[in-house]
Amino acid sequence: MRSKRRSGPPAEPVRLSDIDLHERPTAATQAAADPSASLVLRVSAIEKQERRRRYNVFVNGEFAMALEPEVLAGSGLRLDEPVTAERLRELAVEDLRKRALDGAYRLLAVRPRSEHEVRERLVRRGLPHDIIVHTLQRLRELGYVNDADFARFWVESRSGANPRGRFVVQRELRAKGVEQETAENAMEALTEERSARKAAEKKVRSLRGLEYADFRTRLSGYLVRRGFSYEVVRATVNDLWKRERGAVPDDEGWEST
Repeated sequence: MRSKRRSGPPAEPVRLSDIDLHERPTAATQAAADPSASLVLRVSAIEKQERRRRYNVFVNGEFAMALEPEVLAGSGLRLDEPVTAERLRELAVEDLRKRALDGAYRLLAVRPRSEHEVRERLVRRGLPHDIIVHTLQRLRELGYVNDADFARFWVESRSGANPRGRFVVQRELRAKGVEQETAENAMEALTEERSARKAAEKKVRSLRGLEYADFRTRLSGYLVRRGFSYEVVRATVNDLWKRERGAVPDDEGWEST
């Protein structure tokens, strides 16, 4: 579907509003703004972009928009055939929706995300509000965005390879936009004692040979920074000291820490 290259703006499409097809007025946008206009719109060229998989569509000799291959395939656009301004506007929205959804898929392929995280990423891309709302609705329908599932994933990850205490995990979930009740329900699966022990096991290797006071200070500080409670920290430190060196000194010194 190629014809002689037509003059027009650069191949990169611009973001679309609800009524404009692109920033520079053309025959297509003028007709879109005035549905009663008698101007006949015809597809004058459809050209593949050189470095991207998108296709540039020219109407009446001027660049009108760029479309994803899937959107173009279902568009019904044909060379030298008429097209309405309304149809061009529909295709512009359809293309923007597809790109927004594809971008969300790529984001979610890295790791699960909360709905707030996905929304913030789409906002940073400068997408219109209605496109963002549509994208999130579609992701929810498909099961790709679910804050309850995300919260359970986050809690599991924080009790696995990178353990954190309840306070830190809950703060992280709230920062990611998860509602308090949803976060608290997910936190029920977090066993802080087990997570603290797992975190301490990694650190204790570097503390061998220390006297109890230094061992306690350094290991407890490490665990506190990871959000574990005083009671859990104290029990974990003393249990590991007993395993490594035997009995804990009578004067543990915890009151002064």
